[in-house]
Amino acid sequence: MIKKITLGITLFFSTLMFSTSAFADEFKTYENGWRAYVKVIDPFDSTKVKIESIYKGDFIFDCRNINMRIGGGYYSSFSLPSKIKYIVDERPVVDKRGTYSSFHSGNDLMTDSSYYSFKLDFIDVMSFEDGRTLKLAGKWGEFGWENSTLNLTGFKSMFDKMCS
Repeated sequence: MIKKITLGITLFFSTLMFSTSAFADEFKTYENGWRAYVKVIDPFDSTKVKIESIYKGDFIFDCRNINMRIGGGYYSSFSLPSKIKYIVDERPVVDKRGTYSSFHSGNDLMTDSSYYSFKLDFIDVMSFEDGRTLKLAGKWGEFGWENSTLNLTGFKSMFDKMCS
């Protein structure tokens, strides 16, 4: 009896994976260390994709937000206001209001990671597109600053592919 149930479940999931695998969302690797999460937009042509988000190092971008991943280790669900500062190359420091949360873009989905994020504006995007290095720091409550650095090589090309 158990063997029949196991076989049935195995066949069900194998069929499901076979029927949807050609059109599944996936990650693709691009130049300069960038990766992208893409969705197939044509059910008859799996090569036609839309980039939903781009990744490099600790950073995740979509067309509206920047996210900086800062470790984790235990599962939780939260979204808290935070202070964020960034600097591109040797330009002046930019202050932003953002969130410290358990998922991207201030969402409180339960995960074992934590993220600082803020909404991008035109000036942020332009600064990243013509910069070489981004240094971003986030802080919530009375705790210390957490930071990370991103090499911006290829950012303009990837952001344009995603958002145009």
